[in-house]
Amino acid sequence: MSFQQLSKGLKSRFESARQQVRQWPLFSRRNDTSIATSVLLMHTLWGLVVYFFALLCLWWVVNSVISVNLQDQARRWVKAADELGVPLYVSQDPQVMDEIARQMESFSSVDYLRYYGPQGKTLVGEYRSIKAIDTPLDSLTSNEVALLSADRGQQLIEVDVERYEERKIIRAMAPVWIRSITSDGMMDFELQGSESERSQLIGFIELGVDYSQYQQQLAERIWQGSLLAAVVFALLLFLGYLHLKRILRPLEELQTPLARLAEGDMRVRVKRSGVREVSAISDALNSTIHAIAERDQALRDLANHDSLTHLVNRHFFTDQVISELLTVEDTQQTSALFFIDLDEFKAINDRLGHDAGDRLLVQVAEILKSRVREYDVVSRFGGDEFVVLVSGVGELEAQQVAEGILQLMEGYQYSEQGQVFNICCSIGITMIESSQFTVDELLKQADSACQMAKLRGRNGLVMYDAGQMQKQQLLEDSGWSKKLAAALKDDRFVLHYQPILDLKSQQVRYYEVLLRMQGEPGELIPPDAFLGAADRFGFSVEVARWVIEHALSTVAHQPNKTAGLSINLSAKALEDTQFIDWLGSLIKETEIEPSRLAFEVEEQALLNSRQEALLGLKALSGLGCVIIMDGFCAGLSASGKLQNIPFDGLKIQRELVTGLLASDVNKTLVSAIAELARVMGKFTIAGFVQDELTLSLVKEMGVDCAQGYFLATPNCFEELDDVFKTHP
Repeated sequence: MSFQQLSKGLKSRFESARQQVRQWPLFSRRNDTSIATSVLLMHTLWGLVVYFFALLCLWWVVNSVISVNLQDQARRWVKAADELGVPLYVSQDPQVMDEIARQMESFSSVDYLRYYGPQGKTLVGEYRSIKAIDTPLDSLTSNEVALLSADRGQQLIEVDVERYEERKIIRAMAPVWIRSITSDGMMDFELQGSESERSQLIGFIELGVDYSQYQQQLAERIWQGSLLAAVVFALLLFLGYLHLKRILRPLEELQTPLARLAEGDMRVRVKRSGVREVSAISDALNSTIHAIAERDQALRDLANHDSLTHLVNRHFFTDQVISELLTVEDTQQTSALFFIDLDEFKAINDRLGHDAGDRLLVQVAEILKSRVREYDVVSRFGGDEFVVLVSGVGELEAQQVAEGILQLMEGYQYSEQGQVFNICCSIGITMIESSQFTVDELLKQADSACQMAKLRGRNGLVMYDAGQMQKQQLLEDSGWSKKLAAALKDDRFVLHYQPILDLKSQQVRYYEVLLRMQGEPGELIPPDAFLGAADRFGFSVEVARWVIEHALSTVAHQPNKTAGLSINLSAKALEDTQFIDWLGSLIKETEIEPSRLAFEVEEQALLNSRQEALLGLKALSGLGCVIIMDGFCAGLSASGKLQNIPFDGLKIQRELVTGLLASDVNKTLVSAIAELARVMGKFTIAGFVQDELTLSLVKEMGVDCAQGYFLATPNCFEELDDVFKTHP
């Protein structure tokens, strides 16, 4: 096996062991364990490791000390046994050995004592303790005899440790020497002279000391000490756990407010504690919650209010009318909806400029708020149009409120650039008496009444009367009905296309299909003039089919096979199941990729649409077509419907884009919409881009696509390519 293979195998085993250890609750990051428990477990583990290591060290040190002491003691006993054994060797008297044995019995540690002859084989005398009576003992080995008798006349004591059965014995061995004087003279020898002495080896001594009893006593003491240490350790662990729980209790108390915060409850407040670190966390959380609540409130205000007048916007007003419809249904009371249009506002705006017009709108908004009650709702509907929801009033009271507004406006004079203007308005009123009509229908009724007030000479009010309004509408629509029928029959519609540019790839992503009607020779009638009549006379689905058929016929011959078509679709077309089936058949017949077909549906139409329209939208999505929500601001998001509607892209509301350079509020809203789309995995389109600064700004904000006259004006498809090439 090579070194690399060995290294790889060891690494694999180490990784496997590491993964297994990570599965343990103490080391697992996924395990749901409290901090106190984890800290306590870790302290317990390390405490046990330290304890057993210390115990092992204590055993080794004490055991070594005992062994050394016993070996020293054995040497001393050997010397004493040497002195006691000389008479035994001289006399060979058993009584001498008995006397030696009695002295050895006083030492419980002495296991045996043996006196050997000069050859180390023959026993001259022997003592055995009770424990050693049955223990088989070997004689000295020849090596031991040779070692002990090597230095003549020297008492060399050898000590070693042997095990007999379950006992450890320290063996101490020494030679027994006797010295004699060799001179015959009794008076003339010198005590300092060594040449007159003769050493003679007469035997050997072997002493056994029982070491096991000391080890047993040591083990008993350590066991007793361990039990006491375990009790103390357990007590300290318990006290430590209580202390940790007390310290970490403020941290555990954060779980409840954090869970409420995760559920979106911004009313939660985190209590401060006496622990400095936890108090810092609590303060940071409270600051974060406060900042998020302020941001959310600011976003709600931005989403629900007009950036210029700070009145509620159309989306919020629609929600309020929906709530009012439910209230009227429950209480049987009536309310009123006003549609207010300033007279001659366009002339002032054109003469003095848009800034002057904006200042006028702000002042008019203040006048309207001052005339209604605090709980009535005033909204800027668009341009110089305002709507007012007056709750809990009858027809007479509604007229009195409207007359009060007219009087205030008549007395109001607008001064600008040294010029003074008398500002008047026309008011249309419709009564909310039940939930029979939708919000869109009520707004149309009030708008119709307002238009009637303008026709009657302006500066007045008109109550909506269904019969009278229908007559007026019939007079206006009768001509359009014939024109629409003729246009469908004779193909008097014209399609123009306006590119939608992908800001990242700089390629055309879609061509929006825009409908025009041919009027007098050289005249093209915009869709706003006839689509309302088409809807009222039931031509909207037929017009949609005409647009789709001719658009598909055009795109089938274009060289750019990557760009798609973006077609505006009404809610009525979505509600028509036959239209959806027809569209599916047409897609198969033309063999166009469904993803190249995008349909734009007004956000406001979706807000007020019936369930059938949402089903139609899902059917379109099921065909593989792209759904773009047109005129998006925040209405669907605020009303909670956004997640229930299938869509692929958001086309930002016109007013937000056109006012982008002049309003920080618009910038915030556009950025928020771009971020919302990014999080949801959708794309965004900024239409009505009129200049290079606006184009740069929407790109910087993260908007995906752009469209507008700055990039290319709508035109017939054959002439569009050359126009668009001037804006790469």
